[in-house]
This record gives sequence, structure tokens and C-alpha cells, in this order.
Amino acid sequence: MTNFNAPQGMPQTGGFAAGGFPQANGYAPGPQQTGYGQSAPGYTGGPAGGYGAPYTQPGYTGMNPPGYTTGSMPQGGYPPMPGYTGGQGMPAGPMQPQQGEEEPQGFDYVPKTRGPRRRVAWWHWAVVAAAALGVAIFAYISFRPERATTALVRTASLGEQYSGDAIVVRDEAVYDAEGVTQVEYVADEGQWVRYNTEICRIYISGYSNTAVTSLQDARDAIRTYQRTLLTSETTVEGQRYAAESNVLQSVRQIRDIMGGAPGNLSNQEEMLTAAVRDRQSYIRNRYSSDQRLTRLLEDANVAEQKIDSYTRRAKAIEECIVSFYVDGFEYGLTMNNYNTFDPAQVRSMMNGQKPDLTASQRGRTAIYRTIRDNPWAVLMLADDQTWNPVEGQEFRMKLETFSDDQVVVARVESFRRTGGELLVILVVDSGVSDVLDLRQSRVELYSENTALIVPSRAIFVQDEMEGVVVRSGTADLFVPVTIIRRSGDDVYISPVTEGFLFEGLTVRLF
Repeated sequence: MTNFNAPQGMPQTGGFAAGGFPQANGYAPGPQQTGYGQSAPGYTGGPAGGYGAPYTQPGYTGMNPPGYTTGSMPQGGYPPMPGYTGGQGMPAGPMQPQQGEEEPQGFDYVPKTRGPRRRVAWWHWAVVAAAALGVAIFAYISFRPERATTALVRTASLGEQYSGDAIVVRDEAVYDAEGVTQVEYVADEGQWVRYNTEICRIYISGYSNTAVTSLQDARDAIRTYQRTLLTSETTVEGQRYAAESNVLQSVRQIRDIMGGAPGNLSNQEEMLTAAVRDRQSYIRNRYSSDQRLTRLLEDANVAEQKIDSYTRRAKAIEECIVSFYVDGFEYGLTMNNYNTFDPAQVRSMMNGQKPDLTASQRGRTAIYRTIRDNPWAVLMLADDQTWNPVEGQEFRMKLETFSDDQVVVARVESFRRTGGELLVILVVDSGVSDVLDLRQSRVELYSENTALIVPSRAIFVQDEMEGVVVRSGTADLFVPVTIIRRSGDDVYISPVTEGFLFEGLTVRLF
């Protein structure tokens, strides 16, 4: 709104008297409304300093509305103006002169009108966006941190757990024979036997119970007649006394051991057999001239030879464990060939397919097997096909036949991945007695090993082999590794050759 200054020539002090206005339309000022000595430009009414005529200005038709009388205001206030919609606000439209009036000349107010809204072209926004993007890129390039070129090798605990179906392989050999009709077991199942210990007696075709009965009758007759001869003697020779004393002493020691006394029962049995043999030799030499005793001994010898022709006395050829239970896998699944099978062959064996026999093995009967207490193997078909085993890594292994707290340490020897299955070959160095009669089982592996960790950018491929480049002074050394696991930006690795990679070394990033 324009501010108006006092018209030129109007006094700067005095002005309108307090509470007064110039006379208009016959309004007579009071006594206090005096003091106007000059008129404003354009003022034409009344004498100088008087108020007889109205105050006019070009285009001004009167200060008061029609019908206004001195000292009074028409009922209802001022008449409506053109465009005025009521109330005491401003007119709805621009102020227009009354009909017959001229447009006021003393005001510079021009009503403002709103034109059509101007739309911003789309390319304006594109320019603004491109400029903002350029500023952001410049700021990122200018203030971003420099990219690292090296990193340190770290270590972390790598807990792993795997499971699968497995076949147990032992260091064992099978004793077999043709035409077997009967087996007489001498050793016990699972017994630890020494070299030359008799394990069993095998009777083949042609053997008859008549020969056995004849031999037993001859031995009973010899025993009875020897007692008669020994009883008829009035004096006991020193050699006879020593032979009989050795037999009795061996018998007592065997009885004590069987009662819980410390000692080796197998050794005492061998000592008793030798004492009885010495005693029999003494009696034969002492009564060699006795024809009846000689004839009885010859009958027993003939019966023994006949029986021996149809009998095989199986003896241990080394210290080992003996078992009389065989399953047919002992021929083709041994510690000499366990590492030659693929996953499909192992799966077939789990389904009951036994390895093929050679021509010489067909038609023979497996009698017993001897097991060496050496390392044994496990052929495991892993449930997790994504597992990447590391050769030489050790796990705690639990078989389904083990007790709750029983585990053995198994070492990964090798692995094969074909036909959608993963075969892991594990070797156990502990005793074989826990799996003496176990062939197939579920297996669980646990590991709490420490692995090396490097960033993923440290993995470098050279000659189709994955590895890391170790900074050593001014030289760089490529170390082949096996990737165990990837977790985000961390890669768990193991060096192919021990001793070339360890915690704290600096590796390059690519």
C-alpha cells in the first residue's frame, strides 16, 4: 500500500487541528477546528482558512456519501460500493468510480491480478538432476578413502559338522577251505592269539566219526594200561617225579588264572601241553619193551593219521585278533584297495553288492578271519554335497554303535565327487576292537579346528590353481591353498603345503 507524504506547502507542524477534519457538505467545524492557514493543492472551496466550501480534488465528488447530513450518519452505514459483497472487508473486485464520476487521480494503487500458472519444462529438472549427480560423484571421488592393497592373514575357530552313510574297512584276512564238513573251534571269538596258536580244526570230505571213535578208544586203553604199569612200581624215579610235578604245577596255575589271579592263560596252556608231552615221552621210554603198550600206541597213531588226513589244524601265523564271523566283503574290500573305489561302487556295496571273487576263491568256505590291530578306514558318502573336504583335516567321529560319550579321531585321506555323490575316505589310527564286527553304519563328524582367513580379494588364480600372494620383503610368493568355506567377504583357507602360510603374514589384494 502506497504511503502518502504531506502535500507540498502544508505546514509541517500544526496540520489538522486535534479531532477535526476539513468542512464538507455543509459541516461546520467547531471552535477547536481552526488553524488551517493554507489549502492543499486543488482545494477550491471556502475562503482561506475557512470551511464554508467542501474540500475537493480532481475527480473527488464528495467525502461523505449521499444522504449524509451534518452530525449524522445514515442508518446502516455507507452504501455498498461496486463489487463490495458485504461486511467490512475490501471490495471483491477493483475499485470502480460511480456512474458520472471520473476515475480518481490522486492514487497509485493498481489492483493485482493472478495470471496463468507457468509450468517448468521437464528438461529443466533433468539438468538439475544431472548437476546434482555430478556434484555427488565429484565429492565421492574427492573424499573416498584409498583402496587397500594388502591384508593380514587371520585365524578363527571353524566348527564343522557332517554326516553320512559309511562302510568300515579293516586290515583283515580270511582263512578258507574246500569240502568243509565240520569245524571245531579252539580259540574264542574276538580272542587275541599269538603266533602258532591253534585257532580251530577243520574237517573236510572223507572224515567219519568212526575214525574219531577208534582214536578215542585207543587213547582210553593206553591211559588205563599206563596207570596199571605206574601203580605196580615200588619206587618213583626222579625223572618221572619231575615230569608229573610239571604237569600238576601247570594245572594249578591255569586254575588260579581262571579264578582271577594275574597271568597269561595262553602261556600256561602251552606249558601244560609241553609238560604232558614230556610225561608221555618218559612213559614210552620207560616201558618201550612192553608189547601191549606198544600195540596200543600204534593203534592210536594209525587213527590219528587217518583223522589228520581229513583234518586241518588252523594256527595263527602272527599276533592278531581272531573272529569266526565273516560277511563276504573280506575278499574284495581290504586296506590294500580301499582307496580305489568310486562313490557308485560304495553305494552298491551299501545296497548289498559284494565285491567280485576271483576264480580261486569261488567254491571255498570262509572259516575265520584274522584282524590286525592296525589303522582302519571308513568310506563315507556325505549327506552334504556342497562340503569341500580338506585332505589331512581331522574330525571327531561317532558311529551309531558307539556309546554316547565314545568317539574316535578320523583323518581325511582323500575324497571323490562323481555322479552327484561325495565320497570321503577317512582313516582311524586307534584300535580296531570297537568296529570288529561292524561293516555298515551311520557316521557323524565334528570339528573344532582353527582355520586361516583372508579377504576374498586375496584369492589369486595361477596356472588354474587357487592361492594367495604373500609379501615377503620385496618379493612376492604364490602359496596354493584349499578353500574351506566362503562367508561374506571372508574366505576360510588351508595351505596345500604346511608351513608356507600362517597368521600375521601379509598378502596382496587384487
